Parts: sequence; structure tokens; C-alpha cells
Amino acid sequence: MKRLSAVVLSLAVVTTAHAQDVGVRIAGVGTLSCGEYIELRETNNPAQNGVMVSWVWGYMGGFNMESRYPTTARTPDQPSTLSYIDKHCRDNPLDNVMHATWALIKALGGRRNPR
Repeated sequence: MKRLSAVVLSLAVVTTAHAQDVGVRIAGVGTLSCGEYIELRETNNPAQNGVMVSWVWGYMGGFNMESRYPTTARTPDQPSTLSYIDKHCRDNPLDNVMHATWALIKALGGRRNPR
């Protein structure tokens, strides 16, 4: 149990990155590289999966609250969310989780507000 707690806490440690393509600062799981994400997913740890999906859903929720063009579909369930992020990260290993989440938002019909 201590190891599980340590892993979940390590995922929750706040790290930040500036995302040029969406013009925001992000923190937490979204800053994981796709390589780090895939490595963690291969452990198939339910707590880690929950933390990752919660981050993705939170990012999507924030996007939908602020966008004139929110996603047009319902938020995908946990297995579908993980499957999409998994595929994006395997296909785009130089991206990070935030980039994969942005791809999911676009796939669901979300668009950035015009500047």
C-alpha cells in the first residue's frame, strides 16, 4: 500500500510546462511525456489510471467551460479515454499527455476560440 501511495503521489506532484500550441501553463499528469505515460500504463495500476483519466477529464472540463466551441460529444468513459490517449502516445511518442488530450478534444469537435 505504501508503494501504491508513493506512485499516486508522484503522479500528483506539480510540475509545469508551457504549452505553446494552446498558450497555457499546465501542471501534473499532463506534463508527462508520452514515453513516461506509456511506461506507467504498462503497469496497469488502477489508481494510476484513475489519476491520469481525472487529469484528462479535468482539462476537458476546463476547456468546455471556457470555449465558444466546446466538445460536442459526451466525455468518454474511462476505458475509452485511456485507449485514445494510449493510441495517441504510441503514434506520437514525442508528445505529452496534454497534447494527447488536446487531440481528443479536437476529435470530439472542440475548437480553440479565435484570438
